[in-house]
Amino acid sequence: TIHMRYDWLVRDLAQGLPILFHRVVKSIKVAQGNGGHVEVLCEDTSKFTARHVICTVPVPILAEISFSPPLSTGKQEAIKNVRLGAHNKVVLRFHPDKVFWPPNIPQLNCDDDRFQFLNLHSYNKPGTLLAHIWPPFAFGYEGKSDSVIVQEALSVLAGMFARNQLELLSHLIDYMVTRWDTDRYSRGSYAYLPPSGRFEDVGVLRRSHPPGKDSKVWFAGEATSLAGFQCVHGAYESGAAAAKTISELL
Repeated sequence: TIHMRYDWLVRDLAQGLPILFHRVVKSIKVAQGNGGHVEVLCEDTSKFTARHVICTVPVPILAEISFSPPLSTGKQEAIKNVRLGAHNKVVLRFHPDKVFWPPNIPQLNCDDDRFQFLNLHSYNKPGTLLAHIWPPFAFGYEGKSDSVIVQEALSVLAGMFARNQLELLSHLIDYMVTRWDTDRYSRGSYAYLPPSGRFEDVGVLRRSHPPGKDSKVWFAGEATSLAGFQCVHGAYESGAAAAKTISELL
């Protein structure tokens, strides 16, 4: 089975902490006045209260959460300006003794602009290739199924290395096709700034809410990181910084 998740990292960081699943946040309400609490309401009507909250959801999901008091005009504009792109991946795992590509070359390029292959075999993942899928094809794969996408990737590889596509299929052990753009809880892969966007919007997204000394909600995630925009380490850094700020206030 192919595993491409960061759950090992989350499990390590969250040791000893209660983790709740299937709690889709609907609204976040901050009680007015010094010392007020935060109330988080979920779609299933469950409710949680806390002295502070760290919000790390992707930008499209953030836009769907109702805040009371409302987010500042600047933050609402930043949410509109920072977009979420689609960078999907197709992972192909073949029998390790049937590697048909140069085993030690990390990157395998082709003239089909839908696919760019990373040779994971050269990174100690025997028999494995990863195809980067960029827009516009990454948005919905033109409505094609996972199996069709895999067949098209195999067709490209067969052409690159003068192989028979059916032969490659017979050596395929497993595959994985990501669809981050249609995932309900992400709606994309990572943030980007369109031509009309400003890098200042990234800093605005990170500002606490409500503004000022009564802030109770803190924001983190790769879209809020000036140093690690679009990257996992940016998500980690911004979350750690928010947690540190709150710990100093308690």
